[in-house]
Amino acid sequence: MVRLALTVPEKTEIWRRYRTGESLRSISRTLGRGLGTLRILIASTGGRAPAVQQRSALRLSLAEREEISRGIVAGDSCRAIARRIGRAPSTVSREIANDGGRRRYRGCQAEQAARERARRPKPAKLTTNPRLRQLVEAKLALRWSPQQIAGWLTRVYPGDRELRVSHETIYMSLFVQPRGVLRKEFEKVLDWLRGEPLPDMINLPNSLLIAMAEPLKRALKRPVCCTLQGEELFLNGLEPAYRERAVALIRNQVRHVDQFIAVSEYCASFMTDFLGIPADRMSVVPLGISMAGYERRASRESGGEYRVGYFARVAPEKGLHVLAEAYVRFRRRTGTDRVRLDAAGYMAPNHQGYLEEAYTVLRRAGLGDEFSYRGSLDREGKLTFLRSLDVLSVPATYDEPKGMFLLEAMASGVPVVQPRRGAFVEVVQKTGGGLLVDPDDPDALAEGLCRLWQDRELAARLSQSAFDGVRAHYTVETSTTRLLDAYGKVERRAAAGAPC
Repeated sequence: MVRLALTVPEKTEIWRRYRTGESLRSISRTLGRGLGTLRILIASTGGRAPAVQQRSALRLSLAEREEISRGIVAGDSCRAIARRIGRAPSTVSREIANDGGRRRYRGCQAEQAARERARRPKPAKLTTNPRLRQLVEAKLALRWSPQQIAGWLTRVYPGDRELRVSHETIYMSLFVQPRGVLRKEFEKVLDWLRGEPLPDMINLPNSLLIAMAEPLKRALKRPVCCTLQGEELFLNGLEPAYRERAVALIRNQVRHVDQFIAVSEYCASFMTDFLGIPADRMSVVPLGISMAGYERRASRESGGEYRVGYFARVAPEKGLHVLAEAYVRFRRRTGTDRVRLDAAGYMAPNHQGYLEEAYTVLRRAGLGDEFSYRGSLDREGKLTFLRSLDVLSVPATYDEPKGMFLLEAMASGVPVVQPRRGAFVEVVQKTGGGLLVDPDDPDALAEGLCRLWQDRELAARLSQSAFDGVRAHYTVETSTTRLLDAYGKVERRAAAGAPC
């Protein structure tokens, strides 16, 4: 007996009943369809009803494509055809070029080709292009980041679009390990680990690699921890479709991790909600720095130059433009005193224009000569730079989860003025080494800078608190102790036979 395929109305009714919680067996009896047929339908889209496809008004219809075909036969120009169907000439020209040119264009064939191009999900590019996959795998083996790989491919193969891939695509392949197209790289890691002494604990460096947790645990029979240190910044920067899928993939793997380790109280609180992590599987291990080489800065002599510093990556989200605007306001209150704004930190080539915009704010206020950018500094250069500052401010425009630059400045006795957001709050409150102001507010930031410039006793007190506070709360030794406590919690839970 030949069974007909499910009709569109039948599929719609199946999904409607399935969403209300009705069992597949009940739906099968009601509609007179086999249980196996229903299971195949549900499994084909991962248990979620596919979105209803609707053609965008911006897309050509079959009727419009047929009219283009008739216009070509009649010898009409693209402009004449476009005028007749109410479209832009460039749209008609592009349509013809993409589907065979004037000699081969056929309306029905172009419509079918457009449907195929719009079909989702598409096969992953790294699956269908072996050469591209090999290039990506080779760079990952050299520990290149997905952003570096994507940029390198664009530079080295500028004319070959088949050898282009976005960093989002590479990350998505990593998220679905070990089933992803980069599974061979993961299998190499497992082979290497099997030949090494078994570790007591496995710690993934960030949640972007969380898909490795389950296979690592299964292969090595060891607990798995995962450090959280601001991955949400990358995830929130993805296109919405990528972001939703990536977050869903990560959340689905949370159950395979025995303990998450956040670098700040803020990070722990945010990521618990963001990734759906149980509270009892979250530990906080604050960042710690080695105090070797960090010396107390010399006190500024009366009449000496007052230096405001910025020490972070030069990028819009770090807020150098906010500091530039605040500096202009601050200088209106300092009179003829000698003051400077010095910046240092890595700057990607694509952010050169951003640095110039921040400088333009200062130049237009007649303060261009008071600004300098020192570039990316080595360790000795960094220590010297920090000791030269009277105050540091990195007014980030997002909720920064770490704030390592604050710890380094405070270790040199430099007080800070920071927006009241993210991990900045707990760092400043624990150390007592700075002032907190309203975020994204140049006026509030300028007021904070002015307070420290005017009140030398307050500045000296905050400087001492910064110097002492970092050594009390944010040393490598303190961080190590907290990390071992977190590992100990995992070991005790495993010894008691508690589930992950």
